[in-house]
Amino acid sequence: MQEYRKALQFGRGIGLRVILGMELRFFGNADDYLVYGIDESFLKAMPYLFMKDLKIFHRITQQHDFLIYQVHPFRSGITPANPKDLDGVEVYNDNL
Repeated sequence: MQEYRKALQFGRGIGLRVILGMELRFFGNADDYLVYGIDESFLKAMPYLFMKDLKIFHRITQQHDFLIYQVHPFRSGITPANPKDLDGVEVYNDNL
């Protein structure tokens, strides 16, 4: 949170909107997700998000108006998620 706060302060100084986000991987698989719209109080209240699964977490994101995107869904070893459980997907990642 310290680095987010630094970025937030810097962004305010130059007129750039900075939002809090995180990359999340659920326990037991290699699929990664980006989550936007979260806040510090949510993170403190939900310290074990990685123990949930995508379907449950997507319901949580909908209740809080967060966004969840699957990153690099077509990389080797990754399983593309059900689109019903996502707000979007990363379509290009040149770090193969």
